[in-house]
Amino acid sequence: NSEPGELCTICFERAADAAVFPCGHVGLCYQCCLGIHARGGPCPFCRTKLDQIVTIDRRYP
Repeated sequence: NSEPGELCTICFERAADAAVFPCGHVGLCYQCCLGIHARGGPCPFCRTKLDQIVTIDRRYP
């Protein structure tokens, strides 16, 4: 699970601010998710086909 301030597990440069669906995995930045989705790639954690990318605002509980 991604905690506030945690970095993306792909690029290690940007905040982990996205979730992918239908699997719901987090820990990635929105930019990396867009790149994976544009190439038709699956979730890097479970290999499920990506249908949706959602940004997460973790500044507030």
